[in-house]
Amino acid sequence: PFLDIPSLSPRWRGTLIDQTDGCFFYTHNNHICNFTSTHSAVYPAIKSPAISNSALIELLETVADMTSWQSIGNIAHFVNIALVFCYATSIFAYGEQLHEKGVIDSRWFEEGYCRAEQTSAGQMHFDAAFAMILTFVPIAFLLYLHSKNGSIKEDSKSRVNEDTDDLYANVKYGMVGVVSHAIGHFLIWEGIRAGVFPDGEMRGIDDLKQSSALLVVRKILPGYIFFFAPLTKSYMRHTSVPLVLLFAKFGQFASLFAPMKYSFVFGMSFFFVAFSLDKLLFVPASKKNFSYAIYPMVTVIPSILLAWFEATLCSSSMLLTNFGHSFFDSWLGVSYILYAVIAHLHLSRISKVSVKME
Repeated sequence: PFLDIPSLSPRWRGTLIDQTDGCFFYTHNNHICNFTSTHSAVYPAIKSPAISNSALIELLETVADMTSWQSIGNIAHFVNIALVFCYATSIFAYGEQLHEKGVIDSRWFEEGYCRAEQTSAGQMHFDAAFAMILTFVPIAFLLYLHSKNGSIKEDSKSRVNEDTDDLYANVKYGMVGVVSHAIGHFLIWEGIRAGVFPDGEMRGIDDLKQSSALLVVRKILPGYIFFFAPLTKSYMRHTSVPLVLLFAKFGQFASLFAPMKYSFVFGMSFFFVAFSLDKLLFVPASKKNFSYAIYPMVTVIPSILLAWFEATLCSSSMLLTNFGHSFFDSWLGVSYILYAVIAHLHLSRISKVSVKME
């Protein structure tokens, strides 16, 4: 079966893969393309109807589906790690110098967060948690629609359905991350209200040395159970649970040696690097598709840029002076929605092409 697209030629360009009996097979933009002197056809890189030889199809699928999106996604994850390194180094190693030069905002430098004007530190954390809970509602609605409607095309056994299920699994884990992040802010708010949460230049380890054993448990255990462990798993979906629990404990322990005011900087850097390591090391090559490629582009990379925006423009941006850190946390939730919509639209388009060909 041919899907005639005359408009593709002659402007269309692709990489020639094979030539058999007057038919020319190309790969271009995650598609398998077949040209003859009178017809042209485009096959999405899924389990398409056989062209001539199943081995050839598998080869073309491998080249078109894995090489392009896998490479783009891998590069995006390396960019994410590089941006995290630059951001963390700027704050931890050169924060004071950058502040003196006026690069880092004074209000942000004092607390490590951008607090909205006329808002206390405790209220800022409560508002940030509430903002994240609000983004939870549309994410839950997207998941409800997916569970109600099922896959894009129930009677199709193509990889489109597998990719769709994988996409919404990412969103589910993202939802866990949104909730645990909100709980983390609620825990800080409760600690400030109770007068047991340290602040400023004090390191967490120094604060624990001055606390009783019971108070140490109160400060450490809830943060690990409700924040570090579930949030680490949400970013490391493909990593085994025992390894995630160990990695989360390492993250919590390492955070104790950073000034408390930089807890956000450390936490974001830790979780974002964990996110990319999980995807680079544990996602099978067959799953590194369009959704894999855009995942870091829509979520973590813009978030790092927004974190730098918060650190440098806390006093001059109208959004930050009015909403403070809540604006950043709201984006974290919205980014998952944006990711789901873009990836779903792409998979829907591929599915429609497949149905038309069938």
